[in-house]
Amino acid sequence: MSRLNALLSIFAVGVVAFFFGYVVGTASVEVEGETTITAEQAAKLPTVAKGIDMAPFKGPKDAKVTILEFSEFQ
Repeated sequence: MSRLNALLSIFAVGVVAFFFGYVVGTASVEVEGETTITAEQAAKLPTVAKGIDMAPFKGPKDAKVTILEFSEFQ
């Protein structure tokens, strides 16, 4: 097998694997006992953010969405 054929074969396998992963990853799977909630129901759920009162932040404190990033460096 020539070097060009080998590279083309590797490329073709990569494209097929990418496509397969895309199709499998976007397939919806229903899990027994799983429920979905509306935005109104989600707004009524309690939020937990302890110990971040003094943490640095960007934007207004009363923003509709808060993203809390946790990192652990070892």
